[in-house]
Parts: sequence; C-alpha cells; structure tokens
Amino acid sequence: MNDTHAQPRTLVVEDERLARTELVDMIRDDGRLQIVGEATSLDEAVALLKRLEPDIIFLDIHLGADSGFALLDHCDAQEVIFVTAHDEHAIRAFEVNALDYLLKPVVPARLTDAIDRVVVGLRPAHEPGVSPIGEDDRLFLRLDDGWGFIHVREIAAISAEGNYSRIRTTDGANRLVQKSLQEWEARLPGRRFVRVHRSTIANVDLIERTVEWSNYSYQVHIRGLAEPVVMSRRYATRLKRLLG
Repeated sequence: MNDTHAQPRTLVVEDERLARTELVDMIRDDGRLQIVGEATSLDEAVALLKRLEPDIIFLDIHLGADSGFALLDHCDAQEVIFVTAHDEHAIRAFEVNALDYLLKPVVPARLTDAIDRVVVGLRPAHEPGVSPIGEDDRLFLRLDDGWGFIHVREIAAISAEGNYSRIRTTDGANRLVQKSLQEWEARLPGRRFVRVHRSTIANVDLIERTVEWSNYSYQVHIRGLAEPVVMSRRYATRLKRLLG
C-alpha cells in the first residue's frame, strides 16, 4: 500500500447511505486512495470541498432534489468520477472532463479500473474531449446561463462567435457555448452536421429548403429557426454532393 500522505485525497458525495458505505468500503479495500470526507448533500459537499481540498471526487449525479452537476461550479483542479444509477447520464460532455463514469451498483472490477485511471492518469475510451458525438447523444454543456443538457438531434445550427459558439435548437433556444466551431465540426457526425458557411454548421436533416439569394449565395431555411442562415456557393456545392 502507498504511503497515505502520497495517496490522492478523496471525497465521496452520495446521498444514499447504503450505496455510500459500500463505495467507501470498496475504495478503502483497494488501498490506493485516501478517503478524507463523505457528503450526503450538495451543501455539505460544497463545504467539504472548500475545507478538505480533495484531489478526486466520486460524485453522485442525483443528490435528493439537487443535481450533483451543480458541484462542478465549485470545483477547481479536482478529478471527478460520476456515479449514477442511470446509464443515460453517461453523457458525452465537453466541459465536464470527467475521469470516468460508474454505474450503480458499482462493481469492484469497474471501481478498480476507475482508480487505475486516477493513479496512472489515464482517460477512458469515451473521454469527452476526444470521442465523436453520436446523433442520439445528449450533451451536458456550460451555457451562457449555467449548465444544461442539449440533445444532439435538436441542434438546428451552430454559429461561430470568436472562440465561442452559439447553438440554436429546434425549440427556439439560443445559447452561447464555451467551445469553438472547429471543435464542434471535429466531433459532430459529419453525415448530419455540415458547414453551410465558414461561420455556420447546420443540421442537414432539419433543412427545409434553400433559396438563391445574392452574390452567389443562398438562404437556408431550417426547421425551428425563425430566420434562415446564409450559405455560400462554395458550401452549397458540398451540400448538394452530400444530399445527392
């Protein structure tokens, strides 16, 4: 066993007593992490986070009426391993650079794998920063008005705003996201999302019609958007080839 002073300081945030006890016992049995605190609520977790300054947090996504994601606003350099009873929460997240996701009930083999990542500094195959996004994925992003979920299929268009991007969805929402257009283009499914302008990506499946406009450009009418987006002639050729 490693010297406890060299072991990553670990905070477990879980509101279910039995689940918390079992997880803490398994972490201690592994012997490579030092449990420095346990929290049963969001408020308690925030207080312990500030006081204990842990290196790693095992974070339950559901904390009573609160969301464990709310704790992320208080995290700094901590690594986070999410714990959830629902696999739909194993989301592909841009801003939540989670080290791993554990599904309840947590099994020793998966916990060992997660602790390996803590100790060795590895990232899982589904690491948010490198894996492609699927059409059926749900993203958890830092938006202009806080954290929130966005379904990939509901993204109508994404436009560049410097190092940021603005997402417009089929429900009429318009949100600023702390990711560049280049990052979106690199990870979104290329069959569904294509550039129609150097500063705009559109959801091909939501395009209703294109209309010739001026200077060899077009207006692209997309379902859910009140106003069309502009498509240059260069990108129109690519779109026709894709849809052809």
